[in-house]
Amino acid sequence: MNYRMLNINMFKRSNAIDVLLILLRRGDLSFGELVMEIQGSTTLISHTVRDLQRTGLLQKRQEKKSDNSLVSLTEKGEKVGKLLVEIEKELSKGK
Repeated sequence: MNYRMLNINMFKRSNAIDVLLILLRRGDLSFGELVMEIQGSTTLISHTVRDLQRTGLLQKRQEKKSDNSLVSLTEKGEKVGKLLVEIEKELSKGK
């Protein structure tokens, strides 16, 4: 199976799951707020946001009154985030 075709590869190498779950929980955030929330490398988070945008899970837009970019989930991103929450719930259940 070609994982690249399924866009699963990005979840193996980055903090994409963290980004999706934080945005699902907190809503739209500025890029700076997202970096602070994850406490990761600005470069890594920038690449992760770019990759998630390319797959249609995030959108990034310029805030009107500042130089900050606002990062938010798309409808598709919200669905994937909710699925991740359900997977986590299922995995944490006792046997």
